[in-house]
Amino acid sequence: MIDNVHKPYAAGLMLVRPGDKLQDSIIETYYSENYLHIDDSFEDRSKKMLSDFIDRIAALVRLNPSIETVYFHNN
Repeated sequence: MIDNVHKPYAAGLMLVRPGDKLQDSIIETYYSENYLHIDDSFEDRSKKMLSDFIDRIAALVRLNPSIETVYFHNN
């Protein structure tokens, strides 16, 4: 938490297509530590990680126009 605001450390996505086996699903993970090459703060790395994650979701939806629902949760 920075300035009483939660900053994401990790995010993940799983693209599930009805009727396909789960092992055939796309699973991707994003971690702020993968952005250590960015010599800025944890907050900056967190923002970049989350931006890349959202960009990837947008790209998957463009490639798969049948996607109608995206679920998010926070533990």
